[in-house]
Amino acid sequence: MRKLKLMFVHVPKTGGTSITKAMKMCFGEKLYHDHDGPGNPASPMNMDPDGFLYRHHNSDYKFLHQKEAVTGHIWIRKYDPIATEIRATILRHPIERAISHYFFWRSPAIKYKHPVRTYMLNMKLDFFQFAQMPTMRWFYSRYLFRNTDMTTFDFIGDYRALKADWEGVIHRLGLRSQRLRINQTKSYSSDYPVQYSNIVNNPLEMNTLREVFADDIAFYERWTGRS
Repeated sequence: MRKLKLMFVHVPKTGGTSITKAMKMCFGEKLYHDHDGPGNPASPMNMDPDGFLYRHHNSDYKFLHQKEAVTGHIWIRKYDPIATEIRATILRHPIERAISHYFFWRSPAIKYKHPVRTYMLNMKLDFFQFAQMPTMRWFYSRYLFRNTDMTTFDFIGDYRALKADWEGVIHRLGLRSQRLRINQTKSYSSDYPVQYSNIVNNPLEMNTLREVFADDIAFYERWTGRS
């Protein structure tokens, strides 16, 4: 198999939709969209991680035939045997990411089914209850990047700097310019900006959230260089 040009791990609520659109413009039908369900406790990567990796590592990756790039909510470990010119992702501060995720999922305009979202809605969880669910609390460290050597990434961007650095990010990934879209949650949930502000400007709530997300905050700060 020839070397892939780009593999992008799309972390939900980090502007990855804009990156994926730029990849689609660049690679067309040679782009493979993948999804491993990292936040779904019932996905194969979570129920049987060792078996999941074994099956992929010992396969012939037929689905990558004539493909040049991969994007999606993927556990990059499944692609360990695949040579790739650039492996990239964009991280967002875990508290900010979780707030965006919660209000995005709360919108009735979102139609797709997800077991965690279904549970959240049925149980009428507030944000703090949602934040303490394992797949949200440790989304980086125990799910999406589980047992991953982050030094294998050639580029780890930071959502906080994405707008200012957009052209540089696109150039770094070898893509053509694409309009940046980073306010998807706001477009689906009109009260999101107010709710976001109420949470992040409340010192007591933020102290609690820093404890909840301590592991993922440490992960984020280490790999984006922010503290």
